[in-house]
Order: sequence, then structure tokens, then C-alpha cells
Amino acid sequence: DDLSEVSDHEVLILPNDSCGRVDLAALNDLISARADEIGFVSIMAANNETGVIQPIKEIGEACRSAGIPFHSDATQWVGKLPLDVHELCVDMISFAGHKFHGPKGSGVLWLREGMPLHAMVQGGGQERRRRGGTESVADIVGLGVACRAARHWLESGGASAMEARRTQFETRIQERIPSVCINAREGDRVWSTSNIGFPTVEAELMLLGLSEAGLCASAGSACSSGALKKSSVIGAIGRQPCQASDQPYGSVRFSFDRLMEPSMLDSAVDIIVEVFGRLQQVTPGGQWPLDACEATGTDRL
Repeated sequence: DDLSEVSDHEVLILPNDSCGRVDLAALNDLISARADEIGFVSIMAANNETGVIQPIKEIGEACRSAGIPFHSDATQWVGKLPLDVHELCVDMISFAGHKFHGPKGSGVLWLREGMPLHAMVQGGGQERRRRGGTESVADIVGLGVACRAARHWLESGGASAMEARRTQFETRIQERIPSVCINAREGDRVWSTSNIGFPTVEAELMLLGLSEAGLCASAGSACSSGALKKSSVIGAIGRQPCQASDQPYGSVRFSFDRLMEPSMLDSAVDIIVEVFGRLQQVTPGGQWPLDACEATGTDRL
């Protein structure tokens, strides 16, 4: 949206299926109709709210066959799953180091050999005209160490173990709160993310209760002009199969890292169940009064 506002470029949003995966047929139709007009295609490799993995290889093959540059934001992928840039047919890939225990503020932009790069911040010849400013050697080294550690962990089968823990976490919550909805459960997901919808309770109240109990989580909704705005991601995937009625579902995202122990997840499940039960008892319908939000100026997360 920002690009279309500051330039005369048109930004096209591809449709998706019920899990949030890009509609490949729609992409192929668009390429067939307007290949000579498309500057580049950019797709998030794994969604930051639901963890859903996109068919990056198929998208890359479609773009390459038409000569269209393809970029993927792999911030949610790198360090969690194996990544081979050549196998995925990407021309550009970017990711951030802090998502897999690297230094905050560090990141990578990988370019296929021969891809042109026009720097946003112009640098001198010693910086190969890619980015102005002195490099942070400590951050670069730290990111390299984090990449090496992540690779060793992946080669040891760590991703499979964490996926099993994520599945166990969701199963235990659903056993104790049968009415919850695991958003995008039918899709392939990275193990580090679980997005759960809680019936009749707004996400903001769940977040406040969880925070008070010492458990950090997040949600995609926000308070603006006294109106609740749903997460665009959850809105795009529509009603999930477990939502049998029109009752509201407050969707909360839980994130995991490879250092988490099973006991930590057990404690998290206990806290989630306790907070949800308490909110259902003290808050009719789990609703947050809009006048309270407006009067205090409190942002709805």
C-alpha cells in the first residue's frame, strides 16, 4: 500500500485459500495476462501470525519461467526449517537475525548472481554502492554464529522435535478447552507459531490476563477510532471449520523457540486455561466495553 501511495506503481494482492496459502492458479493467470507489466513478485515464505508456509518453490518456478524477479521474506523460516535458495527458485531472499537468536538489528539480503540492486541508502565505492554506513562487525559475526548454530540444530533433527511439542501444546489446550480454534491448522506451518482462537473472549482481554500471569503472547487486532479491527491475516483466511456459529473468536498468537523446554509449555497451557476460564466467568461474552477503551486512551493490542 505504501508503494502505491508514493509512486505510480500498482500493487496487486493475490487471493489465498482457507489456510492463507497463495492461490497458484490466480498467480499463473496474472502472469499469463500481464507478465510484461509485472516488476517483481514478493511473497512471505511463512506467515508471521499463523506460521503457514507458502509454496515458494512453485511460485519461484512460475516467476522464473516468465522472467519475473521473485523476492521472498523468509524471516519466519530461516533458523526454523532448512533453506536452499537454489532449490526454492528465488532471486532475492531476506531475513532477520533476531528471529533465531542472532543480534537484534542484524539481517540478510541474499541476491542471485546478476540481480541488479539499487540501494535505498547510497554508499561509497568501498561499500560496493549497496548500502551507506559503516558495517557493524560485531552484528555480522553474531549473525554468522547464529546461522551456524541453527544449521547444526536443524541437522540434529531439532525441527521435528519442536513440531511435536507445538502439536502437543495445541492438543492439550484443545483437550481442556474443546471450543478453541487452531487457526490454519490444515496448512503446513513452521513449528514456531501457533495461532489460537478463543470463543466469546476478545483477544485484548486474553493478552492482558496472560501478561499479568507472566505469559507473553500477541494478537493482530487493534483499536482505532473506537472500532475493533481484526487481523488482516485472520480475516483473509475467513471462518475456520471449528467455528460453528457467528460468535466472536479472539485470536492469539503464541511463539516458540528452540530453547524452550517441555515444562515451559506445560506451564503455558495451565496459564492459558486458567485465564480463559476466569474471563468467561467475570466478563459477559468476553467483550471489552468500547467506552472504557476510548475513555482511557488504551490501545487495543
